[in-house]
Amino acid sequence: SKSESVAVVEAFIECLRYVVTKNISDPALCNSLIKSHLLSTLEWYFTDDSSSYKTFFSQTAGFVQGLAQSDSTKPLLNFFFEALKDLFNLLLSTLPKDSKNKEILISCKQIEFLHCLKQTHKKKRYSKVKFTTEHSDHNSINLKPKETLDNNDVYLEDLNTIVVSVCLVYVTFIQENHTK
Repeated sequence: SKSESVAVVEAFIECLRYVVTKNISDPALCNSLIKSHLLSTLEWYFTDDSSSYKTFFSQTAGFVQGLAQSDSTKPLLNFFFEALKDLFNLLLSTLPKDSKNKEILISCKQIEFLHCLKQTHKKKRYSKVKFTTEHSDHNSINLKPKETLDNNDVYLEDLNTIVVSVCLVYVTFIQENHTK
């Protein structure tokens, strides 16, 4: 059902947020999690007809905006944007020449995702769940989106850069595949 899909997506992003927050001192692990879990799931949503993609896009945008909140997570944000650009390139470059419907599906979803990244997500009430261990890190970073982005200008500049890159990819794609 739709409510179950939404719950799964929200839990997935919350778990990713938690693991990244607890392992912020290990950028290689965080990059690996972003690439192998977040971006591979994004790829699936770009190419599949799943109806829950809007929830995933929105939740992912909230996670990404959370990365923009701290200077210590800025490298993760940069990694995400570079990997996203590479993913967009890959999706277009691997399309079969005669797959107009798939091309339209992917490009519309990519545009919708970029639009989600631009919207500032409203602060949401989060359940107060606390995991403690003997070695709990009391200096963890909050990756939850705020009402307004503190680093809004920097985030939007990075987002604009990725949008320009994606536009250039599309111009090249159109020139190579749609000109006669």
